[in-house]
Amino acid sequence: MNAVPYQVFDASRFWMNLMSVAQALSAQQMKAVCMLWQPVLDATLGAFDKNPVSIKFDGIRSLVALSPAFRDIASRFPDSVTLQYGSGTPRNDSVSPDAGRSFSDVTFAFNAAEPWRNLEALSFVTNLHTKDHAKVAWRDLITDPLIGNKIRPLGIETVKSLPDVDLVRFWTDASDKPPVYLSAPMSGHFSTLVFNVIQNYVDAGFPVYVRDLKDAAMTPNESPFDMNAQVEADMIFLEEIFEREGRPAHAVAVCQALVPLTIASALMCEDQAPHRPETLFLASGPADISVTKSIVNRFAERTPESWFFGQELDVVPGNYPGAGKPVRSGHRQIAQFMIGNPGRHAEDISRLFDYIARGSGEFERHRPFAQKDILTALREDNIPQAEADFLRQLAFRIEYLTMADQHGASYLDAVIGNFKENGVVSGALTYRGRIPNLTAITCPVLTADAEKDDISSIGQTMGIHPHLSQTTDRRALIVPGKGHFWWAGGSAKKEQWPQIMSWQLKPAETNIPTFNPDMIRQAQITHEQNQAAEKAKLDEGKSVGMTLRIGGMDLPLGGWPTLRNAA
Repeated sequence: MNAVPYQVFDASRFWMNLMSVAQALSAQQMKAVCMLWQPVLDATLGAFDKNPVSIKFDGIRSLVALSPAFRDIASRFPDSVTLQYGSGTPRNDSVSPDAGRSFSDVTFAFNAAEPWRNLEALSFVTNLHTKDHAKVAWRDLITDPLIGNKIRPLGIETVKSLPDVDLVRFWTDASDKPPVYLSAPMSGHFSTLVFNVIQNYVDAGFPVYVRDLKDAAMTPNESPFDMNAQVEADMIFLEEIFEREGRPAHAVAVCQALVPLTIASALMCEDQAPHRPETLFLASGPADISVTKSIVNRFAERTPESWFFGQELDVVPGNYPGAGKPVRSGHRQIAQFMIGNPGRHAEDISRLFDYIARGSGEFERHRPFAQKDILTALREDNIPQAEADFLRQLAFRIEYLTMADQHGASYLDAVIGNFKENGVVSGALTYRGRIPNLTAITCPVLTADAEKDDISSIGQTMGIHPHLSQTTDRRALIVPGKGHFWWAGGSAKKEQWPQIMSWQLKPAETNIPTFNPDMIRQAQITHEQNQAAEKAKLDEGKSVGMTLRIGGMDLPLGGWPTLRNAA
């Protein structure tokens, strides 16, 4: 174990935050000077805002592919990055988190006539990605739902608390449907990441109970929150819901939370526990990683276990309640998420930069960009589309960058027990020595795989079905064109979640297809096509070079056309 990463992250964030403060102060000083000369600047440099000059760097994927460490993800880098002097034409396409966009070409546009705005944008983006974002209160994320043409006050309370995790209840006086137990992802994010899912359920009249994992660095250093503790927490919480509601809950697991909830469900069904799930919905999680292999799985398989112990675990410093505890730092987790999709993140950052540097008037009125205020503004009826896109993307990034440390034992169980040993279906993951019998699961089971998922690749979630009893009602949903976070998107609220809720209420009457083995093969074909498309992006990438664009003319500045072939 080592504490170096914590120290490195703390030191780097200190200097980055200091730099963002200096940038903000410089922007204010530059603004004061520019205001005196603004008419002159508009008449001279302002011409570049109408006819920008740019320099474009091509072939980035080819350069990245030269590194063995990044070759697998080279196709996910932007192939071109453009630095543009002059704001040019505003972007008018959506920047919502689930929008299908190309990330091949990323442009950073600088304001020519008002140069101080560039420093302000740089300061904002730097601060956004380096500051510690506090966990947002549930009350600030989820609104009172409109049910039966009436706004219903939303109740939120913690109904059960364990050392490392809480059970939080959301309900209204119109929550007349069966309870839902939602087990949220646990990979460097807080459970607030699923607030859109909770909102969908409370809007539909379901009482929702959420497994709310605590930041490992902020809990006392007691027994490890390993797979045994996670499975036990799910069983305790489902029993608590049963005692409160008088009926079992519909269980939902997203991403890695699928693993302990599936094991818990198998054990409870085998024991005929009265609080066993009414239905089980598994979304975008690694149920059977032998069906298809994501980059995450391939990396785990080829990396020795000792590396994860020595390089991926940190020790909580002495100034935290969990001092001395081995954890997977949230900073490390989010950094690796971003490295895994550099094109998407570069594009998102460039859009935030562009909106601020362009001098959009709405930017000022939303300071200091508290998550609560952003979400309130998004609920306004007449908010301009560009402003709504900016705030929607900003809200997503703030939540995405709100980090929590993961228990070291939990991380190792996921990587070694599941990503290496395929523990859910192989029996490598047990509950206190007891191997779960998946064929004992008798409740209806629904899985959802996203077509473009690069974390739990398509087919991994539905891979649970062949290991269940043939008499179990098994359904499989494919989310077309979406990635891992499909469940948080606006399109899912309109399309997939109504289907899922309808299935939960009446499983036998759903129009979701019944699972059959051909679905596995089709998922594998789709995965192969996804991989071929990624390889094609790399093979068809531009040659390394630079281009200067002036007055609509492209002037090559040289390049290395053979480097792409070498990659």
